Amino acid sequence: MRLAVPRPLLGLSGGRPITEETFTGATHSTFEGRALAAIRAAGRPGLVTVTISADGCEPIEVTIPVIEADVTLDARAQPWSRPI
Repeated sequence: MRLAVPRPLLGLSGGRPITEETFTGATHSTFEGRALAAIRAAGRPGLVTVTISADGCEPIEVTIPVIEADVTLDARAQPWSRPI
């Protein structure tokens, strides 16, 4: 499987819940034909087109909308980040 991504690829996984493969490794096995890619938005809203291809398969393009999020970076505002 090969990906063509116009923004930084943070990691790739075969989607298997339990695996020894790393997200940053050079090769990945798919899980029941599925894969998971983490792509950095790079602070730019718009459309991102990802092309997926593999030997013996027709390439597929997927277009993903990237929106600007209003996110707080104050850890004190996150209930899960407070010490117990």
